[in-house]
Amino acid sequence: MKKRAFTLIELIVTLAIISLISSVILIKSGLIPKLQERKEIENLQADINYCREKSLVTGYKYKINIDSNNYAIKRADDNEMVKEVYFKYIKANTKNTFVFRPTGSVEGASTIYFSSSNKKYSIIVSPIAGRIRYE
Repeated sequence: MKKRAFTLIELIVTLAIISLISSVILIKSGLIPKLQERKEIENLQADINYCREKSLVTGYKYKINIDSNNYAIKRADDNEMVKEVYFKYIKANTKNTFVFRPTGSVEGASTIYFSSSNKKYSIIVSPIAGRIRYE
C-alpha cells in the first residue's frame, strides 16, 4: 500500500509562490508607503520629545527647525548641530521653529502640517508644557 504525501520540495515551492503573491499584493495595495509615512511622522514626534527632554536635563535651550524636506535639532545658544534628518515620504507644508526652554515651555508652539502623495498629517505642539501629539 502506497501512502501519498507532499515532498519537501513541493512544500517549499508552494510557500515561495504564496509569499511572492502576498508581497505583490502588499506593494500594490499601498500599505507599505503608508507605514513608511507614519513611521517618519512618529520619528519626528520622538525627536521633538527628545529635544524637549534634552533641554530639561541639560539646562540649555534646544531648537528644532522644520523645513519642507528636512528637520534639524540644534542647541540654541551656539547653534551646535545635534541631529539632521531628511524626509523621504512626507513634506512639511510650512517652515516651523520650536525653541524648548529648560523650564519645559516652548517658543513658537503651533501645529505642523505635512502631506504625502495621498494623505495629510499634523503634529500639534502645545505651548505651555510642550506636549506633542499627531493626528
